[in-house]
Amino acid sequence: LVELAKTANRLSVVLQYGSIRQLDAEPLIPILQQIVYRSCLILPGECICDDAASKEMVYAIEMLNNVVLAHEFLEDELWVDTLTEISERDDLNTKLSGYASAILLERGKLDQQKLRLEVCRRLSKGVPAELGAGWFEGLAMKNRYALIARLSLWESLDDYLDTLDEEEFKRALVFLRRAFADFTATEK
Repeated sequence: LVELAKTANRLSVVLQYGSIRQLDAEPLIPILQQIVYRSCLILPGECICDDAASKEMVYAIEMLNNVVLAHEFLEDELWVDTLTEISERDDLNTKLSGYASAILLERGKLDQQKLRLEVCRRLSKGVPAELGAGWFEGLAMKNRYALIARLSLWESLDDYLDTLDEEEFKRALVFLRRAFADFTATEK
């Protein structure tokens, strides 16, 4: 998927700036459409990975999202449906599920109520601390100011932390600390 995302990104740049180079970009459109379509088909399966591989997947998802946003001829609905599937599934890497939720939130496809329900589901007593904190880490990777402004999100995180025993709290703290590591001092 990472190679498909890189290829889609390169084709996108050619399509965006092809007129400057006096290049006929019209034949590239169906190729880019097929690459994005194939990426949407295989992306959920590729999200079954460990944390080391999730870094490359975040990069690929971000590139594909930018490509879809840049071109009106690409199927935005298919991309949003793919992100929605990833954000709702429990059998995928939780960081990637959180990151997909962050993109949906940024695009206005995840409303306040649905976000609150997802936070309550992901950050609940029955979910292992590292999974819940990993999901939150993925959510915090994008558009931090939008997250900071959502008081309900912080209330849900506070409620979750209150339910953890001392050992679970220590495990969650490792992941939450990593989630907040990239925040600036002002954001913290």
